[in-house]
Amino acid sequence: MDNRYLLRLCRWDRNLPWTPWNCVLLTEEEAVAHVKLENMNTSFVDKVNVKHQAARIYFARLTALSIPLDPKLIAFCAAAAASKKKKKLAQIQRGITNKK
Repeated sequence: MDNRYLLRLCRWDRNLPWTPWNCVLLTEEEAVAHVKLENMNTSFVDKVNVKHQAARIYFARLTALSIPLDPKLIAFCAAAAASKKKKKLAQIQRGITNKK
């Protein structure tokens, strides 16, 4: 593969949300074919399912290693989000009053 920009992370099972254990790396052409595909070779499906189960186990371990966020950082992020929401609400209200 010469151009990595032609690769896409697609959901393996289209009925499930995208997660690290429900994705497959395909070229654009393969992704289109994957969407249209109904039945696959069961041995291939089994191999992919084993890889996905290994990913699920790996990512479960990562959450145990996560570092808790500093409470000051959490408060700062919450205040920033509230400020942004307040500004957006003010813009909407100005737009409504300008139309009257």
